[in-house]
Amino acid sequence: MGVDSWAFSQVAERVVYFERNEELVEAARRNFARLGADNIELRCETVTPETELPEADLIYADPARRDAAGRKVFLLEDCTPDILTLLPMLLRKAPAVLLKLSPMADLTMLAERLGPALQEIHVVELDGEVKELLCLLRRDDSPAEPAIVVVQLSGQAAASELHTSRSGELPPETSTLTEPPDRARSPWKGVQGVEKKPACRLRFPEAVAADVPIMKPTFAPENSLRFRLSEEREAEARYAAEVRPGDVLLEPCAALLKAGAFRLPSARWNLLKLAPSTHLYLLPGTEKPSSAPGESIFYVPGTETPHSAPGNHFFKARTVKEVLPLGAAAFKDLRKRFPRAEVTARNLPLGSAELQKKLGIPPGGDVHIFGCRLSDNSHVLIITDTSPASDSGAEIGFPANLSGTK
Repeated sequence: MGVDSWAFSQVAERVVYFERNEELVEAARRNFARLGADNIELRCETVTPETELPEADLIYADPARRDAAGRKVFLLEDCTPDILTLLPMLLRKAPAVLLKLSPMADLTMLAERLGPALQEIHVVELDGEVKELLCLLRRDDSPAEPAIVVVQLSGQAAASELHTSRSGELPPETSTLTEPPDRARSPWKGVQGVEKKPACRLRFPEAVAADVPIMKPTFAPENSLRFRLSEEREAEARYAAEVRPGDVLLEPCAALLKAGAFRLPSARWNLLKLAPSTHLYLLPGTEKPSSAPGESIFYVPGTETPHSAPGNHFFKARTVKEVLPLGAAAFKDLRKRFPRAEVTARNLPLGSAELQKKLGIPPGGDVHIFGCRLSDNSHVLIITDTSPASDSGAEIGFPANLSGTK
């Protein structure tokens, strides 16, 4: 419907929008007219290597990720158009190309297929789900390997505060376009000729104002993590000898797992990993969390402020209540004690749904049971609270004997 082009039009002098579907072109044309976006040129055509593209500062490509039968595809050559065929032409027309790709695509495969022009792969998570991969390529730079950037966005807070106005003007807190992120952190760094428009007030025609809520996902620099795959390969993980009641279990977010950061959290944030292929982490309970009220944070010794410890934003923290050997006796015991529980399996021969079925406990309640393999190859059930360990207002502190964070 043209939403990406509209967003680009707010920070670019001119946008040329290619769309092969006539119906979508007309829908976008109507939307742009109602939004007053008069700096967008629409072209209804399929882009091929023979297409006469204008010279640009940036080319953004979002290829169709469904085949003729409507099935989802994620290989680059199966998308329409074939980006690998178009890429040499795109990089001749613009110094930077940004690709929006399926979250199912393999990052290692992308790095191999897109070649030396690939600068960054952004793994974008919104409210707990990986929504897309964004690949930034540049014509003139050839890094040794691309950077992986894990980005967490939250739309829930914004969604609960949607405002519209029949007067045609949005309230001040939602109607002013904020400045883009600092260019030092932005994929547009180094792209010449991209000038920001001044922050402006969006005005909607009265006929559509009540039907056009604005939801802007929130972003903060501490919600992003940058690393290279070589860092993950070279990272040395430290493994927990055991899991005990009172320990804090850390469950990594979906984007961190998609990015392939498995050993890196242990090395970078001094966490204990449960096992080489068990992607759960531990804060030993020997160091008690502070009882001081405040925002839920992880504090890493040596950082200037608690907020500068990025690990806070990439894990769900739960307090371990008890640990049982995985087996029929534990299943029977837990079934008697807990009428409902959330269940997750990690690094076991069975998946989460099968483990839930074996336990015979329906989902829900205030308990979360993790079935997993430990570093000594034993299989255990870890019973935790469903709510994060720091929801009570306590700050979760990294143990002092695990300091030395990079």
